[in-house]
Amino acid sequence: MDLFYKWLKFLWKENGWSMRFIARETGKAESSCSNWFKTGQIPAEKHWPGISRFLINQGYELYSLE
Repeated sequence: MDLFYKWLKFLWKENGWSMRFIARETGKAESSCSNWFKTGQIPAEKHWPGISRFLINQGYELYSLE
């Protein structure tokens, strides 16, 4: 799970995504997205599909849950 956090944080920093943008695209609260992308809180499994869709839409197909 530590790798999950590291690449989420890396992608967030690399792309300069705002938390508002991530929240809008994942359908989650900004505070939740901030915890996942900035502080390293591992999202509950029920949130993974939304995060996966967001990453696929940003061109990161390798991070799909499929």
